[in-house]
Amino acid sequence: MEEKVKKLITEESRATGKIASNLWRDYLRSIDIVNVPFCLFVAFLVQFTESSLRLSNDFWMSKWSGDMKSGEGVNDSRWYLSIYALIGSLAISSLFLRGIVMAWFGLRAARTLHNRILKRVMKAPTSFFDTTPVGRILNVFSRDIKSLDVTLPMAVELSLGSLGQVLSCIFVICVVVPNFLVALIPFCLLYITIQ
Repeated sequence: MEEKVKKLITEESRATGKIASNLWRDYLRSIDIVNVPFCLFVAFLVQFTESSLRLSNDFWMSKWSGDMKSGEGVNDSRWYLSIYALIGSLAISSLFLRGIVMAWFGLRAARTLHNRILKRVMKAPTSFFDTTPVGRILNVFSRDIKSLDVTLPMAVELSLGSLGQVLSCIFVICVVVPNFLVALIPFCLLYITIQ
């Protein structure tokens, strides 16, 4: 009798490796606002604003130190500091806004996907519950929900942050050294072909 029970329960299978692009697309669609391009536009706009303000802060500090060195801004330190503080405050506010927007998108996606997963488990045939232990169902369900609630939103936010920093650095380099554009284009093409 014990051998029949062991054969009745199926082995747990788990996908490993890279996340397929269709899963990312489903995740973005599950945000369920207007449409995926709108969500991406809002996320990139918030990230662009945050990166631009941080970059503006760096440029302002550069201007301030250059003016102090030349003797032009010696009497205007309060003015330079006020502008620097304003830009810094706006940058921090936009960083906070980016966190709120990404958390809101993540919560909407997690809620939609949680309901979809729960509906599929609840509509599963009885044979599924006969061959799958309840503990395994709970473990897989909770692991998947943790990924939806924590891992995926954090990965998306960190990826957007990294993308913003890389683009900011490339922009600064192109402004300071315009000839860099000549080298940048072949490197981008090389990167695309390697990927």
